[in-house]
Amino acid sequence: KLEFSEAQNAQLEVLLSSVEERKGDSPERRRGGPFQDLDPASADYMASVNERIEIHLETVRERMQQKASLRKGFFEILTDEQKGRLDSLKAERRHH
Repeated sequence: KLEFSEAQNAQLEVLLSSVEERKGDSPERRRGGPFQDLDPASADYMASVNERIEIHLETVRERMQQKASLRKGFFEILTDEQKGRLDSLKAERRHH
C-alpha cells in the first residue's frame, strides 16, 4: 500500500536482514524457559533465579532497543508522502 521504490526495497531488505541475524531460536526457548532446569531444592536456587531474571530483563531491553531502531530505520526510508499515507492507514485501522 505504500508502494516502495526499488531503492527503498533494497534499504528495507538490509534493515530487515540485520534483524533476522539477531533473531533466532534461543537455547532458553528450546529448553522451555529460563527456569526449567533449576532445582528448587538447591541451596543457591534464589540466587540463580535472580541472576536469570536479570539476564532475561537485559534480553528484553535489547529487543526493545532493536525494535525502536528498526522503527526509526523504517521511517528514515519513507518519503513524506508515504509517511502521510501510513498515518492514514493507521487511522483507518483504529476506527475499525
